[in-house]
Amino acid sequence: MYAPLSPDNTVILSCSGSTASVAIPSGGNQVELSNDGSVAIFVRLGESAVTSTVPNGTTGGYYVGPGQSKVVSRNPQTQTYVAGITGGTAATLYISVGDGQ
Repeated sequence: MYAPLSPDNTVILSCSGSTASVAIPSGGNQVELSNDGSVAIFVRLGESAVTSTVPNGTTGGYYVGPGQSKVVSRNPQTQTYVAGITGGTAATLYISVGDGQ
């Protein structure tokens, strides 16, 4: 079960057809990714230079569908940023940090 670390551990990433990124709040071994948009967001976790891409056959970012929330594990020392991109339509991604059982 996933539990957020605190009420103030959420950041917002505005996604569009160009990759964008934001720092992930510190702590926690898991990240909850919540897509508040009407289109898919493709995400990647990494360091400050991380970028994401829309899949083009065999490669691309991790899929978070419209209205979906997904919890993914991360290494808090090396995965300190999240990048997101859509196929062109704007969407908002909420990123929260927590720990699972």
